[in-house]
Amino acid sequence: ALIAAINSHFDSVALMIDFYTTMGAKISKYKNPINDVGVTEVYGTDNPTFSVTYNGFVLEQNESVLTGTLVYTTDATASSDVGTYVVEASGLSSDNYAITYVDGTLTITQAEQTINVDSLTKVFTYNGSEQTISGATAQGAITYSPATVKNAGKYNITISAAATKNYKAATTTVEVEVLKANPEYTKPTGLVA
Repeated sequence: ALIAAINSHFDSVALMIDFYTTMGAKISKYKNPINDVGVTEVYGTDNPTFSVTYNGFVLEQNESVLTGTLVYTTDATASSDVGTYVVEASGLSSDNYAITYVDGTLTITQAEQTINVDSLTKVFTYNGSEQTISGATAQGAITYSPATVKNAGKYNITISAAATKNYKAATTTVEVEVLKANPEYTKPTGLVA
């Protein structure tokens, strides 16, 4: 009769399961464990390994009394755009617990942007005209300051790449040099001493 009474009591207990990752758990260690714990990843990286916390067991029981395999589902992948994605858990069952899953969230943040200057023209020769800086590449639109050089000397060029949906804005500085012109001297001809 006692076992039957305990089993009857278990039928009315809801087990709450919530997501977290190691980082998320540290951030949220003082929160109610059934609250949603959001986790983040940087654009272009694999999803983190998800874990869960449990709340609602009785008689000092734990997740070992559950059957099945915990499965996580989300639309987010390494190539997903920046944004917030729902993460769902499923797959566990119990004769004595009514399992309720609490959705988690995965927030993908902007990645750092790299400005490539390998093809940038870094040496010019003075020709009397403004010469345009060009050749840098990045995920975002490129601008140069200053955008042109003219007189002989060395210049620090600030290269900026605009932010995109998935990448942060970035800047870098490159030294560009304008060499002095070296005109050729042509010996006069036809002169008679």
